Amino acid sequence: MSRVLVLGAGGPAGGQFIRSLRLAKTPYTIIGADSSPYLLEFSQTSERVLLPAAGEITFPDRLLEIIRDFQPALVYAAPDTCVLAVSHLRKEIEAEGCRVFLPSPFTIERVTPSKQPLTGATYAVQTLWWRGRLVILQARRRIMWMAGASQVSE
Repeated sequence: MSRVLVLGAGGPAGGQFIRSLRLAKTPYTIIGADSSPYLLEFSQTSERVLLPAAGEITFPDRLLEIIRDFQPALVYAAPDTCVLAVSHLRKEIEAEGCRVFLPSPFTIERVTPSKQPLTGATYAVQTLWWRGRLVILQARRRIMWMAGASQVSE
């Protein structure tokens, strides 16, 4: 059974992603992480862990500790604030044997105005099932990332 770590599991984007995984024919063990214990309580995950907010200095160490403890196959960053932070930690996360489907920090910073973290008003995450596989779509303006491969649409 594959294990998936969902950051922001208590929020709307994380909740939708978790519901998508629950609809899959393949069973998943879902580890939910969130900075809010109140939101995390309502997540539909197999296991729940508290994680500092992405802007906190302890975020990288705690995230890597969670990955070592739970050994997920995939880290999915649902909140905008985690997207850039997780992208910066890609090498460390992948060194633990875990996959990350996000563009490089350079790409994220380049498409983000003023090189600030992405905001909910300009960034959307969408998941869907296509030919029996979970596809992760993340769209911002004219840039589309699909399962980790980036394409620029004109």
